[in-house]
Amino acid sequence: MLEAIALCEEIAGKRLDWRYAEQNRKGDHIWWISDVRKFRAHYPAGDTASPCARRWSNCLRVISRADAKFRGITRNAAFRGDPRAQ
Repeated sequence: MLEAIALCEEIAGKRLDWRYAEQNRKGDHIWWISDVRKFRAHYPAGDTASPCARRWSNCLRVISRADAKFRGITRNAAFRGDPRAQ
């Protein structure tokens, strides 16, 4: 987990706000996928063995785009006086 946090911080270029607790959160569970045939059938170009760094970089890019889009929507709504922008 610590390696994943360090990798995310490196990709994002900033420190993450995180805390470690020995006790699992309610609803946390351990799981694994042992048969990926259905995934491969649905996503033939999908790569289940890609490096974590590439996956996290992709996630950050998608989140950043969504965040930018959301900020643009809220700015436009505020400009129009839309109360949902508050």
